[in-house]
Amino acid sequence: MARFDGKVVIVTGSSSGIGAGTAVLFAKEGAKVTITGRKQDGLDATKRCIIDAGGKEDNINVVVADVTDATGREKVVSSTVQKWGQIDILVNNAGGMLRDDKGCGGVTASVDVLEKTMDLNVYSVVQMVQLARPHLAKTKGEVVNVSSIAGQPKGSPKFMYYAMAKAALDQMTRSLALELIPEGVRVNSVSPGAVVTRFCQSSGLSDADAAKFYERFASSPDSLPIREIGQPEDIANIIAFLADRRVSRYIIGQTIVADGGSMLVIAANAPTLMEEKYTAWHQIIRVEIKCVQNRDEEDSTVARMQPPRKSLSYCPHFPNTVKMARFNGKIVIVTGSSSGIGAETAVLFAKEGAKVTITGRKKDGLEATKRSIITGGGKEDDINAVVADVTDASGREKIVSSTVQKWGQIDILVNNAGGMLRDSNGSADVSASVDALRKTMDLNVCSVVHLIQLARPYLVKTKGEVVNVSRIAGQPKGAPKFMYYAMSKAALDQMTRSLAVDLIAEGVRVNSVSPGAVVTRFLQTAGSSDADASKFYETFASSADSLPIREIGQPEDIANVIAFLADRRAS
Repeated sequence: MARFDGKVVIVTGSSSGIGAGTAVLFAKEGAKVTITGRKQDGLDATKRCIIDAGGKEDNINVVVADVTDATGREKVVSSTVQKWGQIDILVNNAGGMLRDDKGCGGVTASVDVLEKTMDLNVYSVVQMVQLARPHLAKTKGEVVNVSSIAGQPKGSPKFMYYAMAKAALDQMTRSLALELIPEGVRVNSVSPGAVVTRFCQSSGLSDADAAKFYERFASSPDSLPIREIGQPEDIANIIAFLADRRVSRYIIGQTIVADGGSMLVIAANAPTLMEEKYTAWHQIIRVEIKCVQNRDEEDSTVARMQPPRKSLSYCPHFPNTVKMARFNGKIVIVTGSSSGIGAETAVLFAKEGAKVTITGRKKDGLEATKRSIITGGGKEDDINAVVADVTDASGREKIVSSTVQKWGQIDILVNNAGGMLRDSNGSADVSASVDALRKTMDLNVCSVVHLIQLARPYLVKTKGEVVNVSRIAGQPKGAPKFMYYAMSKAALDQMTRSLAVDLIAEGVRVNSVSPGAVVTRFLQTAGSSDADASKFYETFASSADSLPIREIGQPEDIANVIAFLADRRAS
């Protein structure tokens, strides 16, 4: 019998491209298929293709709906269940890259573009899974998410927001897989590379420009070893494989990359792919070599790229020098500095000669940090305490503007503010409302993007540093109990990679630190009592299988790493 006889499948974004090709394949193999998209004519075309391929009209459910709209998502799921009584396979294919009115999808685009990108590529998928979950649990069904190689761990500065969304989606796939497999539901993903679809046009390119892109891309083995742009059916075949438990039952929470070999060569051929950036990279590499070979020699081009070096007054290898405080004359902003890692980081920078803006929502916490700085030898005049919420635009503007007004520059931006948010039931997993996910993204991702946008012109002037504080939750592993938090940190890590490529050409470095278990107020902020937090730390530290060092980290451990990353002479 046909492979998917008796199966009921939903394929989102199926009015063209990969979604249409996938719907046709499932129908051809015996499935009843719900096709959905925003355009009636596109869905009609897909329906005709299904019938031409041998599918029956009665086995097609056409739903005109926008997956970014709650009623649209509900309509897709409810109409499927009303028509056929079950759901066996959910293919989350709808997605896309959004740009602002200037055609930008990188850090220069407004945060509103990032939020809409997340809405389309991430939030809508979470809610589709939430709606379909009880039906998939009954049938021991399958979820296949369509991601992109943009979400893989590499820099994508020109479409950073899209890359961040796909990185979050990949993290969701891993976490959901662990959450749903006890219910008999498998979750997997496919990450296509270049495929002939309407993706380029939806992103703002004309048909002619899209064709030119495909032609150029396919002609270069440095970009595409297979020398051939993928077709929608190439990806549809992988989706069908992942949805067929008889042949892929042991694959859980994995992402299959289908890109004609692009990811294998993209790092090795970065200069070819990013010709505009190559000169800048070359200049930076050259200045490092020259400083080692001849410290008295200076290149005017290099001087524009690099901050003024004080290596002779710092370097212990020169006998006639005097060692000075590491961050003398530097202006530093540390968000989330009313306690924990942020507070210790601010204290360390001040101790090492920096002028520091400390910021948080609670004045008493900032006062405590201020006292610690002064006790550590810092001067009161070198502290700028700003009570502000980084999730509020006016708060972010206040942090940056007050720093510049007080000291005239910004050298280092430490984006430490963040946290794990739960819904009213205490959940931070797929059962939590998408509103909890939105707020988590707002705190851990969107606020960071906007702060960098605000600080960027000042950091460019000083050839400064950005250090983002992420978490090991964002690493490629499943984190079902705090999935939303893990997704946000995966997006933050992808942002770090993309921004690093974008801003280094302006002389600004971007790096990140991912702490594990550290004694802070993190657990209490996430809803735990002091007693529960202490118990967690004690249990975690007692297990060599969880923590080989058998000791919970302290805030100063992370502060030292942040300072290292912010010190260009050392890192």
